[in-house]
Amino acid sequence: MALSLVLAACGTTSTETRIHHLGTDTEWRTLVSSGDTVHRLGPARQTSDALVWALQERRTEQAWTFDRTVEQTRNVQDPNLLALPLGVMTLGAACLDGECFGKSGYWQHSERDVRRENHRPTGETRVSWVASQASLTWTAALHAIDASGQIVESVKRPVTSAGGQLTVPVKAWAQALAQRPKALLVELTGGRPAAVTSVRIDETAIGGLALFAEQWLTTPELYQHLATALAARLRAGEHAQALELFARIEKMPVKKPESFHYFYARSLAAVGKPAQARAQARQYLSAFGEDGKYVAQARELVQP
Repeated sequence: MALSLVLAACGTTSTETRIHHLGTDTEWRTLVSSGDTVHRLGPARQTSDALVWALQERRTEQAWTFDRTVEQTRNVQDPNLLALPLGVMTLGAACLDGECFGKSGYWQHSERDVRRENHRPTGETRVSWVASQASLTWTAALHAIDASGQIVESVKRPVTSAGGQLTVPVKAWAQALAQRPKALLVELTGGRPAAVTSVRIDETAIGGLALFAEQWLTTPELYQHLATALAARLRAGEHAQALELFARIEKMPVKKPESFHYFYARSLAAVGKPAQARAQARQYLSAFGEDGKYVAQARELVQP
């Protein structure tokens, strides 16, 4: 009994707890609509070969407030009854760190223990547009515009959004046109709800597509284009690809260079077509006889 009294008199340490209100905060929650989600296309962006739109969907959000509360704790040390008389006589000078009269620590808590409680809507709403991954289909029309500003040809095809964007391969479609366009007009019809979006690619912007199509060339221009490509294939030793160009040039109503049939024969021989190689070599010899630059080489190709 005496020991218990002494221990009690020495002052003990205990822990107090309380629920503390840290304040009120607001968060925005997406409202789930019972109808169809509304989509739109962002501004068009032109790349080196396409027009690209970012797909967006409308999001309606509602403001909710909530209370932030947490359970806090602190340590409390009771007065030391054995030291208290001495502390009183010395006006506290004999007390160390408040052990005579007792003391309370600071209220403490961990942020991970903070709770959100009493959620309630405020009635305030806001609308924003966010990226959408929906798969939607539009009808895209590409119109070719001539120098007078008139639409002279059109291409119309469906396009479907993917990866959060809608892409119209303008360059590929334009290069399939019969005539070189001076400008382009792209129209999109569709979406949810349905709407029409149009973008004009003027004379300046169309240069960024670097359009080229063989059907737009005159005969001399096409010949020069094919001859340049043929020379590159021959330098690279790509005889199989060169034969396709030889065949096209042979049918053209243009004057061929002296070396045409000789090099044609050499490519045929290189891919294992000796009979056809001999026929081309004979054409070369027939045309130039003893005056040709490659007469000796052509005679070797004629030999079975």
